[in-house]
Amino acid sequence: MPTYSQPLVSIAMPVYNGDRYICQALDSRSSPDDRNFEWLISDHASTDYTPELCQEYAAKNPKIKYSSDR
Repeated sequence: MPTYSQPLVSIAMPVYNGDRYICQALDSRSSPDDRNFEWLISDHASTDYTPELCQEYAAKNPKIKYSSDR
């Protein structure tokens, strides 16, 4: 009988100027120990601190992937 691993859960999150809330959102579920989980953040050219905050989180946790239109 084949062994199946748990499916990967991906959360795709578009963001624009979300520095007031992005940390709260990422802290809600960003443990590096979560093996079947990833954040996919797409920043649409934010002009606030969103890029810096997302890059900081992505540097600390390989489960967080960040891309920007900037």
